[in-house]
This record gives sequence, structure tokens and C-alpha cells, in this order.
Amino acid sequence: MSIRDFIADRFDEAPETPAYRALRTIFDNHEGDRDNDDADCEGCGYDPLKGSAAKRVGSCPDLRAIARIWADHPDHPDNQARTPAQEVADLERHINRLSGHLSHGMEGHHAIKYLEEARQRLARLAVRLGQ
Repeated sequence: MSIRDFIADRFDEAPETPAYRALRTIFDNHEGDRDNDDADCEGCGYDPLKGSAAKRVGSCPDLRAIARIWADHPDHPDNQARTPAQEVADLERHINRLSGHLSHGMEGHHAIKYLEEARQRLARLAVRLGQ
């Protein structure tokens, strides 16, 4: 899945807020071949010395910054190469952070949010492992 497809899918699921509309405008300005992350990113600007866009869509810093909003999503391009062991280590770090926050008096609604994130990560890992 290309980074543009990944972001477009997330925007389709995102709430209609001013922040997402602003990000969508930035996203829409970074045109290129939607199916090819090696295509020129038209939004990064025209380089008169090279005669083409300065960046590739797949490495466009603006698109990669937008995609980081959903870094934990299993379809995120950077997560495709992650091993289950790496995901377990990330989950363990997440739970350890929660434990530290709780010991310092984290409010209940924040703890619930952290626990829900941990549950979602565990569910994604289980799907990847086929369980």
C-alpha cells in the first residue's frame, strides 16, 4: 500500500474537524502517482535544475508527517516490516509507561485511554499472529 493510499484511507475514517480538513488540504497538494511511492511529489515543489519535483511521494516529509498520526495502525507503511517481537516490545513499553503514570497519580480517564490503546495493540498483534 502506498503512503498516499494509506493516508487517504485514514482520512476517509477521520472525523470532519478543522484540523483534519487542514491536513487534508496539505495532503491534496502533494500529488503524484497514487500507486507509486517512487513517483515525483508535485507538492514538494519544482526543482528547475532537475526539471522535476524535488522529492518522491514515498519519502515526502509532509506526507510522512501526516502518516505519523496513525503510526500504530497495522497498515501504516512503516509497520509492514515490523516483527511480532518488535510489536510485543512496543506493547511492553506502553504498559510500563502506564504503570509509571499510575504510580504518579494519573487520572482515571487517562488510564482508561492508555489501557484501551494497549488492548488495541494486543488485538492487532493477535490478528497478525493469526490467533
